[in-house]
Amino acid sequence: MTSQSNSQPAASASELKRAEAGAEKGAAPGNVSETCQACIAADCKKKIEEIDKETKRITDIEDPIARNKEITAAYKSLFSQDPTNHWLKLGSIVSSQVGCNMNLIQGKRDGFPFPSLKDSIDSTTGVSFSKNMMSALGEGNKAIFRDIYPLAAYRARHGFDDLKKCYAAQGKEIPPQMKDALARLEKNDSRGSADLIGDYEQKQIIQPVYQKYDGTFFMAENIAGPVWKTIYKHYPYEIPVSSSCSDTNIVEFPGSISNMDDRVLYYHKLMDRLSSQEGWSKR
Repeated sequence: MTSQSNSQPAASASELKRAEAGAEKGAAPGNVSETCQACIAADCKKKIEEIDKETKRITDIEDPIARNKEITAAYKSLFSQDPTNHWLKLGSIVSSQVGCNMNLIQGKRDGFPFPSLKDSIDSTTGVSFSKNMMSALGEGNKAIFRDIYPLAAYRARHGFDDLKKCYAAQGKEIPPQMKDALARLEKNDSRGSADLIGDYEQKQIIQPVYQKYDGTFFMAENIAGPVWKTIYKHYPYEIPVSSSCSDTNIVEFPGSISNMDDRVLYYHKLMDRLSSQEGWSKR
């Protein structure tokens, strides 16, 4: 008596092509029992590509202020789809504040009551600090969105199990820390998930930006920062937990902006403030 394997044969090229055609129409093609693997592959490919296309449309925007507006709006929209992911809520707020600072640096804020802050800072530092800071803010904002948004969007729209299945089927890796963070959402641990994403964001995504612009961030703390604080009563890297550019309820930064551990601690302070405002558990 011969035994038969329970595994299904890999989908042929023709099966996959047929399956992709069906997936484009939103239907499983052909005989599902015969083309199951092809159906899965085509469905996964379609869903991943839709989110990748959406992400790329935004990251391809050249103007950093226009791109920032789209990033902020995308976070807000996704949080409305997945309110368990508290990182998205804070992400939309921090992104809003990045936009506020960009506009201030360029002196474009409505009713701006001072001579161009850009000129003031550039004359103090003796270099085009404002140009470098705009680049640093824009690159950081884009890097976080490009890395985290596709994973958060896929889980919000299709579920965590489908995310793992489809990323594996397409040979795409989920960073271990992000996988752990999203898994915690399945256990209703929103704060634990948000803290893991915040740690990943600061240490894995943003740290290279800080290293690239280390001189710029040094000046932000030690030279340009005091100019900013004289005008606004806080340092440029201290923000309120609000989407409003005029909110003065600032969360003070604990330590050095160039220190990744201090930035993670600041993230926790921001999340604590947001949790209090929203009535969420702080754990």
